[in-house]
Amino acid sequence: MSDSLLRKQLIRLAHSKPELRGELLPLLKTGGGPKWAALTPGKARDAVNKLKAAGIEASIRKNYSGRGMAGKTVTGVILNSKSDTDQAIREVPALKGMAQDSIGMGVIFY
Repeated sequence: MSDSLLRKQLIRLAHSKPELRGELLPLLKTGGGPKWAALTPGKARDAVNKLKAAGIEASIRKNYSGRGMAGKTVTGVILNSKSDTDQAIREVPALKGMAQDSIGMGVIFY
């Protein structure tokens, strides 16, 4: 079943069964997958500034398309070193729930 067909069926179900809307609507907002759209460019900029202030080399990547994203693009925060991941999550707790991919010697949160 395609994502768009599943989405349409969830919308129809939420319309016909109002008592289920509280459970269904969050699935529609995130697509039921990782929080890909949770990192806006402004939030990414704030995260990078906090990380740099903590001595962690970080940058913003616009239009990142990761594994399983079917060409969808998002803004990501890149850490130049995977070894900084734990400290980065302590500095910016919102990174913990985000999807991440290895990229060379670093990691991207999106």
